[in-house]
Amino acid sequence: MADRRLISAAVLLTAGSAQAECLGSCADALAGALIAIVIYGVLGIVVLVMLIRAKWRRAGLWVLISVTVVAVGLPLLSQAWVAWKLKGTVGRELVGSVPNLDTKATLLVTDSLDACYYDPCGLFVQSRGERGTFALQIDAMREVDLGKPLDLSELPLEFWLQTVDGSNTPRSRPLTPQEQEATRAIDYLVVLRKNWFSEDQGPVEAALKHRPGLEGLRETERANIVMGPVVGGKLDLVGMKLDLLDLRLLDSALALILAPHNTQEAGNEIAGRATVVDLLCGEAAVSQGWDCEYILD
Repeated sequence: MADRRLISAAVLLTAGSAQAECLGSCADALAGALIAIVIYGVLGIVVLVMLIRAKWRRAGLWVLISVTVVAVGLPLLSQAWVAWKLKGTVGRELVGSVPNLDTKATLLVTDSLDACYYDPCGLFVQSRGERGTFALQIDAMREVDLGKPLDLSELPLEFWLQTVDGSNTPRSRPLTPQEQEATRAIDYLVVLRKNWFSEDQGPVEAALKHRPGLEGLRETERANIVMGPVVGGKLDLVGMKLDLLDLRLLDSALALILAPHNTQEAGNEIAGRATVVDLLCGEAAVSQGWDCEYILD
């Protein structure tokens, strides 16, 4: 019975933790919960004894008030601070009209081939079917200056296609000479990142900081989705028109009650969610049995 109570308390304490980032962090959250149980348990016993003893009752009451203020007040202040920052993040997002991508030659910029499966990237590749898409991995862009227009034919592009063997990871191959020439026909950019990964900013964010209105992009803000037309065979994240920009605030707030590793995410929502759902959650996704709503969240 004691073990069950301990487990239940640990679950309650870690409920505010980021559910999608459990790998590698659940052990820390559980350890923090156990530490908090011990600390609050000891404090509870001490306060109870002080409240029972008449000569210590006033001091015990002050200890109880102080612990409550710290355990509840600090998380509430932290959550208010992160909510204020999130409001600024949302204010920098853009939601416009996205064209029918079925008629576009698209360039997909994403984390990596291995990371493109049960996520927005995977949904997009599946939606392209046998038409496929030109693709550029983020790591291949780290040595490139995206602060200026770049000729697409000079970038290490690949061609990605939907899977045919039942797996979710796309097929990838180098460009044929004909496709290398066809890069000049690319007319739409789609940047899709894994929206539950808390990675540092990369070359996409570094370029976006040069755009008017995005100069103040925080180090904890990441571009999850970027969509816009490509003109003249150039990748120009600074000067191009953006149809959709979805930012994610990576900051976490302290969750109730105050405990080690007990945090909650900022509460990001996808900018232009209805548009993104229309683009990514079509018949191809349904036929694969993918839960689009879960993936996008």
